[in-house]
Amino acid sequence: MPLKASRTSKPDVSDHKEFTAPTHDDIAQRAYDHYLERGASDGADVEDWLEAERELLEQRTSELDRADWDEDPSTAPKK
Repeated sequence: MPLKASRTSKPDVSDHKEFTAPTHDDIAQRAYDHYLERGASDGADVEDWLEAERELLEQRTSELDRADWDEDPSTAPKK
């Protein structure tokens, strides 16, 4: 007997926006922006890259979360 989805179960993933990882170019542009914000001083390229990657991943994840909350407000975090 197939299981029925309860009201509290997560909606079918096919109903949601698909996660797209940041591209190399996206990360490179954000890292370059960090480089410029630091006054174009050399020596922190790896840190700039990792920070850019983290920011973009966080941004895209939160966009997906907001899309889920718009579809099912009961899944939004409680304030």
